[in-house]
Amino acid sequence: MKFVSCLPVSDAAVEHEEVDEVVLCESHFSQDNFPSSADAIENLTIEWLVLSEGSEIHQRHNCRLYDLQVFTDASETKYIWYELLRQLTSHKVYNPDMEQKVRYTRWICNAPEGGEWSLCMELKSGGIVRKIAQLQLTPASHCELNLFQMANTLFQECCACNDKMAQIKSQTDTIERHLNDLQEERKLLDQLLEKRDTKTRSVVVGLLNEKKRKIAELQRQLKDQGPQDAELINRYVTDPVRGHISPGRRRKRLDNHNSDTRRNPRLAPPPKKLRVKKEESGSEPEPEPEGKQEFKFLGIKKQDNPVKQEDEELPDPSTSSTNESTSHTENSTDEGENGDEDEDQDEDEEETDVE
Repeated sequence: MKFVSCLPVSDAAVEHEEVDEVVLCESHFSQDNFPSSADAIENLTIEWLVLSEGSEIHQRHNCRLYDLQVFTDASETKYIWYELLRQLTSHKVYNPDMEQKVRYTRWICNAPEGGEWSLCMELKSGGIVRKIAQLQLTPASHCELNLFQMANTLFQECCACNDKMAQIKSQTDTIERHLNDLQEERKLLDQLLEKRDTKTRSVVVGLLNEKKRKIAELQRQLKDQGPQDAELINRYVTDPVRGHISPGRRRKRLDNHNSDTRRNPRLAPPPKKLRVKKEESGSEPEPEPEGKQEFKFLGIKKQDNPVKQEDEELPDPSTSSTNESTSHTENSTDEGENGDEDEDQDEDEEETDVE
C-alpha cells in the first residue's frame, strides 16, 4: 500500500524563521490493512520512505521503531512511532488507546541544503522549540521521483474523501428525516395514550363513585334492619379476660344458656339376672333334659402339687390386709357410683332373680 503526504520544511541554517515550503513524502507498506492492536503497530515496518522538495531526493529503507532517535523518556517511543505512522499515512492508522499520549506541536522535515535530511517531532512552547525525536534520511542520487504523479495521487485521495463526506452527509440527512418521522409518530402515540388514559380515568372514577354510593345505601339498609357488624364483633371486647377463661364462669354461662332446655333422661339398664347355684352335700345334680344339655369344652388339667396346695390353703396376713383395703376401696367406689346412679335414675328399680 502506498501513501502520499506533505511535511513543512525547516532550514537549520535559518534560525527562528519558518520557510513556507513543503516536501512531498511517499511511503510504502507491505500490508493492505493496518493492524489495530498496539503490539502490532509497534512491529510495523515502513518498506520505503522517500522525500523531495523538487531538487533533492532523500530516502530510507526498512524503517522500524528502533530507528527513531528519542530525546525524552524511552517509554514514549511507541507513542512517537504511532504519531509518525499517522502523519505518513494521512491518519489511516488509528488506535484509541494510543491517542494523545505524547505532547508535541508538529512533524517537520529538516532539509539543509547539501546536508542530511531528517524527520523531526518538535514541541514549541513560549518561543522555545524543543526536539522530541528524529528519523535520519540518506540522499538518493540515482533515484527519480515523479512529483506530478504524487500530486495527482493527493488529488484523487482528496476527491475520494469528498465523495465519502457527501455520502456520509446524505446518510446523515436520511437518518435525521427518519428520526423526525419517528418523533412525530411518537407525539401522536403519546396523544392517543393521553386520551385513552383520560377516558379510562373517567370510567374508573365513575365506577368508584357508584361503588361508594352502593356501599352507603347498603350500610343504611343494614342499620335499619339490625345492629352493625362492629357492635357484634366488639361485643365482648370490654369484658375482663378472666371472665372468658375461668372454667367456673364458663360453666355458669353454659348452665344459664341451657336452663331452658331439658336433658333427655338416660334409659335404665336392663335388670340383671343373677344365678346362684346351690350345691347340696351328698346330692347328685339332677340330669337336664336332652334338649337343654349344654356342651362344655374340657381341657387337660394338671394335678397340683400337694405342697403347693398346702401353701395356697394357708392365708397370708399381708395379702389379707391388702385384700381388705382393696375391697374397702371398691365398696366405697361402688357406693359412690351407686349414689350417682341413684341421682340420675330416681325412678328405676333393681330386680334380682335367684335360682
